[in-house]
Amino acid sequence: MIEKIKEFWEKLPKTAKVFVYVAFSYILSEVAIELGTFDSNFIPRLLAGIINIALVFIEEAIPEVKKRLEKK
Repeated sequence: MIEKIKEFWEKLPKTAKVFVYVAFSYILSEVAIELGTFDSNFIPRLLAGIINIALVFIEEAIPEVKKRLEKK
């Protein structure tokens, strides 16, 4: 089952993956706000955006690093 999910994820275009990251982090930030964890709504939304950028960067950077290491 997990292999099928990984295969499906790998077949998705980058835009769809970014959409999933954005949607997931937005949902998590809204849940945190509704649960009353944060006094300000700005900080969780800002962190959600930063986390999305970091996830996309990691997703793109790690395969490139692996390719460079395999060439040596």
